[in-house]
Amino acid sequence: MSNFIVVDKREKTKTSMNRWTLNFSHRTVVLLVENPTFPLQAFRLTQISELLNADRINDSQLIDIMGEVVGKEDPKELITSKGKETKRLAILVEDLDIGCVLFGDMVDQILPYLDDGRVEPLIVVLQFFRPSRWNEKTSVQSHFDISKLRINSDLEEVRDFRDRRLAAIPSNLVRISQVNTNNSHSGADELKRGDVTVNTIEEALNSTQEGPLWIAGTIVAINSGKDDWFYKSCRKCPKKVETPIGNRYECGKCGHTHGSASLRFVFRELYAEGYPAALESLLERKLLFKVNVKSSNIKLYDQVYTVMKVCEDDTIFEMHLPNKTFSTVTVCAKSL
Repeated sequence: MSNFIVVDKREKTKTSMNRWTLNFSHRTVVLLVENPTFPLQAFRLTQISELLNADRINDSQLIDIMGEVVGKEDPKELITSKGKETKRLAILVEDLDIGCVLFGDMVDQILPYLDDGRVEPLIVVLQFFRPSRWNEKTSVQSHFDISKLRINSDLEEVRDFRDRRLAAIPSNLVRISQVNTNNSHSGADELKRGDVTVNTIEEALNSTQEGPLWIAGTIVAINSGKDDWFYKSCRKCPKKVETPIGNRYECGKCGHTHGSASLRFVFRELYAEGYPAALESLLERKLLFKVNVKSSNIKLYDQVYTVMKVCEDDTIFEMHLPNKTFSTVTVCAKSL
């Protein structure tokens, strides 16, 4: 190949470890090599064990994984943050178990293969999938625009992997089971297990350990000025974005740009005018909140705590009251 352009990709989402990409122009000349002496590898496979044991997950680097589908959830309809209707399907992939979430057309692509009585191994290659780790659980998920799903492909790598799987598990056994990849569907389910400690708001504010914790509280007021009970935020981090640049928003914190901003809703512990009357029904509600304590909260430069789950069951609330009594003093500098 000659007369091509070398460009520094600088991509936020990376499909390879290479920094550079080759772009064609109208002057580019490409010649076919009949018998190449260099290796031709379609995938850059990451071992599931390597991903599970990694100290840190780089979610900007898309990876390739090969495995056998051994579990499935029922598909679900959802609407994306851009208002697009799509589908979501969670499956369990094994060499070592790892959860995988498929979106969009990939759900329809794999559903015909997920028969309840299937006895032949279903081998998938997940190409350009995003790894993630949340609450110490590692998984992968498809990227709407980039990822590719290859099912039982007639490739040497796939044939070798299928042979190893058949040697380990005979083909006369059912291979795909119905599973639930979520530990609980609600905050109430989690609290009912009985192994949860509920903290006071003061204990949460003074926490020096990152991670989720439960707090109990009563909503006594909503702090809001005119039109500020919500704000436009960056789609990558919670930072407020105000003035669009042209037809795009640019985040001053992380530098991310996007054609539209997310709406985030803010609830604080002081009263002011400027929020919908429907929110009055929240006042005096006793709730249990599961919040995420971040490093930025501990270092006191981020005063917003992200709410992960809410439980409004009065019986469960009374069962999980912290030992300390509630203070009527509001903490106006902190927000949920």
